[in-house]
Amino acid sequence: MTLQHLDLSQNWITNKSVPAVIDLLQNNSSLVTLDLSGNKGLKTVEKRAFRGRWGYRDGRWGYDESHARPQIDGGRTKIVKDALFDTTSLESIISSNHTCAVFMTGFNHNDSYEETIRKINALDANEGRKIRLKIALARYANDAKKGVTDLLDPHSFDDLSLELIPSLLEMLQEAIGFNGLGNEVVTGGMKDMDKNKNSPYARKVYSKSLSLLFDTIKSWQSLPLLFARGPGDFCFDVPAQTDVKVKKKKKPHKRRKFGDEEDGDDDAWIPKGARKTGKHERNPETGKWEYIPPPVY
Repeated sequence: MTLQHLDLSQNWITNKSVPAVIDLLQNNSSLVTLDLSGNKGLKTVEKRAFRGRWGYRDGRWGYDESHARPQIDGGRTKIVKDALFDTTSLESIISSNHTCAVFMTGFNHNDSYEETIRKINALDANEGRKIRLKIALARYANDAKKGVTDLLDPHSFDDLSLELIPSLLEMLQEAIGFNGLGNEVVTGGMKDMDKNKNSPYARKVYSKSLSLLFDTIKSWQSLPLLFARGPGDFCFDVPAQTDVKVKKKKKPHKRRKFGDEEDGDDDAWIPKGARKTGKHERNPETGKWEYIPPPVY
């Protein structure tokens, strides 16, 4: 009998215990839930990034970056990045744990996306669906993280079969919160992001999606094979062209001369611009309105 649910909440687990938790998640595919809530020793950020400060340096006022340091992730972020959502490459995302829903705080802190990843792993879906959601999240949500460039390197798809190219091009344009993708796992801030097309996140998605698609097509070595003409083994039966009925033009009528014997409309001929109906006019002598019939030609 295998262990499926493990509750380690309120156990004073600290950042020093994180390597053991990561090893547990990387080498276990039967565990379904892991509760780490209430462990205050697990931090999202151990040390915040310090870019520098303004001050006097060498007798001059300026911006001092000599003591700048990057952000140091805490235990909760390391568990997500190293075991559940490793964005170093496509292979690392695929090899991440997709079965265990780890509950820690119930929120996404400092781009750790711990709650979103928990919801993805808790989905009642196949592993391919979960991987696709994580790739869409890694491309835009983890834009500033290292390894995203390698994740989207077109040369890593050179060995991909041609049948999968359309699906991959479609996946390159996907983003969490757009066209309903991932609405069941993302929080309110990222849900239905395509409704507000002027938001910073939406503008980044649209611009990056187009540039990514262009760079992939431009640098992909296998893509020209889609447009190469084969030896003609795969031919389609083209139906024979059916006879198209052409509407015949009517012959123009022969212009008849005035007084011609065949012209039976001479009596009804009226010059162009002539008055065809009668009209009422006031008689200047009597001052009364009188009907004047049309002239006869």
